[in-house]
Amino acid sequence: MGDNNPVKQGVETFDKKCLKKTNTAEKNTLPTKEGMFLLPYLLFCLLPCLLPLLLLLLSHPIAKKKLSKRNKNVVTSSSLK
Repeated sequence: MGDNNPVKQGVETFDKKCLKKTNTAEKNTLPTKEGMFLLPYLLFCLLPCLLPLLLLLLSHPIAKKKLSKRNKNVVTSSSLK
């Protein structure tokens, strides 16, 4: 390589004054102690209330029809034999 390498010349003649100052902020902060226990607490409290509603919705005739259509399109290992 000769002395006329454009990359080497660019590095040697680079001026730091042309750089702009930027402020960086932490975007992925660690969860707080309260936040770590909030989701399990909500699931523990809300799941017993929401489970009967979910079962009721899944037992509705329209939901059964949609679920049966989805199950027809699923390929199982027994259907491949």
